[in-house]
Amino acid sequence: MTIQINTPTGTISTGPDAEYYILCPQRATEVPGLITHLISRDICAKRQAENYHKCGTCIRSLVWKQRNGLAPAAAAPSSNGA
Repeated sequence: MTIQINTPTGTISTGPDAEYYILCPQRATEVPGLITHLISRDICAKRQAENYHKCGTCIRSLVWKQRNGLAPAAAAPSSNGA
C-alpha cells in the first residue's frame, strides 16, 4: 500500500520505494508520540550524533538501545597510559 503525504515542499510517498523516510521518533509501544514526522535516514543519523532531545525515546537510537540492553555499551577508555 502506498500513501502520499503532501508537504509544503512536495509530496512524500510511503510506499515500498520510500524506505528512505522513517517516522521520528519511532516508539517501542503502539502509543504514538505527541508530535511525529517523517525524516530521511541521514537526518536521523545526524540528529542522533547531535544528541537531539527526541532520540532518547526512539527505538532507532543507539542511546535507547543501550539503555534497554539491545546494543553494546560504549567501550571505556584504556587506562594503560599508552
